[in-house]
Order: sequence, then structure tokens, then C-alpha cells
Amino acid sequence: MSNEIIRVSNVSKKYKMYKHPTDRLKEALSFRNKSYHRDFRALDNINFSISRGENVGIIGKNGSGKSTLLKIITGIVQPSTGNVQVYGRVSAILELGAGFNPEYSGIENIYTYGMIMGITKREMQTKIDEIIEFADLGSFINQPVKTYSSGMYARLAFSVAINIDPDLLIVDEALSVGDMGFQHKCMNKMKELIDRGVTVIFVSHDTFAVKSLCSRCIYLEHGNIKADGSAIEVTDIYLMDTRKKIYTVESKEITSMNKLALHNLETGEISGTMEADIIKQEEEAKEDDTNKYEQLRYGTGDVRIKKVSMINEQGKVADHFEFGEMMSIEIDLQAYKQIDNLNCCIRIRDKNGIDVTGTTTIEENITFPTINEREKIKVLFKAPNLLKHDMTFSLGATINDTKNIADQTILDHVDLAYTFKSVYNPKRPVWYMYYQEYDIKYDISK
Repeated sequence: MSNEIIRVSNVSKKYKMYKHPTDRLKEALSFRNKSYHRDFRALDNINFSISRGENVGIIGKNGSGKSTLLKIITGIVQPSTGNVQVYGRVSAILELGAGFNPEYSGIENIYTYGMIMGITKREMQTKIDEIIEFADLGSFINQPVKTYSSGMYARLAFSVAINIDPDLLIVDEALSVGDMGFQHKCMNKMKELIDRGVTVIFVSHDTFAVKSLCSRCIYLEHGNIKADGSAIEVTDIYLMDTRKKIYTVESKEITSMNKLALHNLETGEISGTMEADIIKQEEEAKEDDTNKYEQLRYGTGDVRIKKVSMINEQGKVADHFEFGEMMSIEIDLQAYKQIDNLNCCIRIRDKNGIDVTGTTTIEENITFPTINEREKIKVLFKAPNLLKHDMTFSLGATINDTKNIADQTILDHVDLAYTFKSVYNPKRPVWYMYYQEYDIKYDISK
């Protein structure tokens, strides 16, 4: 038996676009077969496969073809060319309340959905209590769904979809309308399904949610697959593309740094300062690797990050820090233009690319004087290591010209500037991702 659950082969979808509503009728009645439309390709020769048990995110701007692709996978829409093969029971939440009859009650719609999915009433009766409990709609479960709010629709739709034992679960932005508690509940349930081996396709604009839930990500742009790979790498490419100001950097300056840092994140290996490694790898770097790692850096280039390193309590460059040990992050900058409102930002991510902590010089009430062209700046961040032990983390840096929160220009942004590991301290083990100090008081009375 093949391990594939989905195979998408040469799938394209073409729609006819009319300038005026009457043009459709004119075209239909034309004796000379005159065309009044232009073709719009929502999808253009898409190819990929998904294995059983994979958890795949699909991202892309509005109009990139995400929803069209999912509708083709679920059989709602037929492709213009190509075909899709799906092996197993598919449960999909594509549009809020899709498949629900507004005149039926919540209970009636649950059974109706089961019939559509080919599930017998007897089988649905074994699942009904779990569905009702998860939806948590109270007495509204017996009311017509036309009386439901959008959040209630989401609760019912998601509860039914995940509790019918699907082989493949497809979720398309449906959680965005739910309250925070319900969203958290749904994410935990999807992670539970993934642990049980259910294949999940998750479509969202929330890159943090995609990285948290998915190991693989497909990035659609203008109906084409722009990137398909690890969720961390692909979402970083997507975030970069959402920035307006992008510049190309020399491969010798950043390619090897990002290549080594990405390797460290993927393998868990650690390499302290990267200067020696950069020099060594600059001669080994291949041209075809350049674009892949340049995509992890962007900005105007008016100020450039020249070096990032981390220093331990002994004043030495280090890549391992015990809990409580003082860490110093040194960032060397070079200005190529006068900057009046310099802001330096750092962020620390875990191996899944999820932001754990960080800060900015503005948030720390640090005000730089005007930075003149050709000046060099060294910025030092110093703090104790409060991160969970035996975990690898990456350090990223961003340099802004920031007049205020709403008016800022990215001068330089490097996602993977350095990697380090938080190591076990027998005097103070840490069981949480990040330790927060608390002022604890107690009172005893009889």
C-alpha cells in the first residue's frame, strides 16, 4: 500500500473573467463565437504529494490559489487540467458553515454532515456526545444554526470535522473567527490528531501557528508553488516577501553564516562564533546555494550588520550557556547613510522557529545619537540565560530606522545570525521554555 494520501498531478484551474456582467450573456449569444472574457489562472500546473501522517501548512497572499487548491482536493471544484488522487476519508473546514442547512438545528446538522461523509447514523450516535461536548454550545445545539454567531458556526464545524475519525483533516482559516480559548483548544486537538497519525493540511496567514503545528509548508504565489520545504524556512521566505524593501546581499558576507546557522538548527549541532567558519566556508560555498540563504536577509542596506557574537562570563566567545549564566550579545554595525532614529532589535527562537524572547533598544529606553555615514557602531545586549536547558536556540537581529511604532524602515534583518545551546545547571534545573522570576509571598493563619 502506498504511503501517499494525496497526489496532485499537473493541476491547473482557469476561470473566465468578464469586464462587465452583460459580457457573459453577449459571449453566450455570439454567433461568431466572439470572446468577451480574459482567462485567469488560479492554479498553474501544480504538482506535489503528501504522505500519510504529514502535517503540512499552506501559505500565500490572498488570491494566490490556496482556497482553489483545497476545493479541488476535496472535490468541490474540478480542475481545468490535471488530476488529484486522495486515499482515505477527508474532513474539511473550508468555508464557515459550508454544508450546514441554516434551518436545521445543530444536532440535525451533525447527522446531516455525517451522511454526506458516508457515515451511518448508528456510527454518528457513538460520536455525538464527544462532538457536542467539544462544540460547547449549550442549549444552542438544539437551535437552528441560522441563529448562530460566526464563532458558534466555527465551534460546530470544527467539532464535527475532527471527531469523525478522518484520515485527512483540512482546515482553511476557519479558526480565525473563534475566541482565543477555542482556538487554543482546537490547536491542541489538531496536535493530538497529528500524534495519532492523522494527516493535517492547515491553511493560515499566521506563520507562527504554521510553524508550531506543521513540519512542512507549501508557499503559493500567483497560482504557482514558490517554495516547498521545512515550515521554518518556507515561512521565513514568505515573511520576507511581505516586506516592501528587499535588497540582495553579497554571498560572501551572509550566505555562509546563514547556511551554518540553519544547519545547526536542523541538526542540533553548535558552532560558537561563526567568523572562522565563514572564512572557511566562503571558498566552499556553491553558487546554487546562494539564493537559498540570501532570502533570510533583507532591508534597505543603509546600515549593515557586520558581525554577531555571544560572549560568556569569562569574556570569551561561547556557544553554550548554563542557566543563570550572564550572556553578552555583541552586534557590530556599519552605517552607509545618516540615520537619525536607530533601533536595534534581537529575537531568540527555538528549534521550531518560534519566537521565545527578545527586545529592542527602544523598549529598553536606549536612545542613539544621530549616526553619521561611514560610522561603526557596536551594540551590546547583556542578560542572564533563563532558557530551558538542553535546547538549541537561534539568535536573529533587526536594525530599524524608527520614528515611531507606525513609521519604521527596516535597514537590515538577519534571521539566523548565531546559534547557541542552553545547558543543564544542576543547581537550578529549568522545566519551562523560559523562566520568569516571581515575587512570591505567603501567609499562614489559624
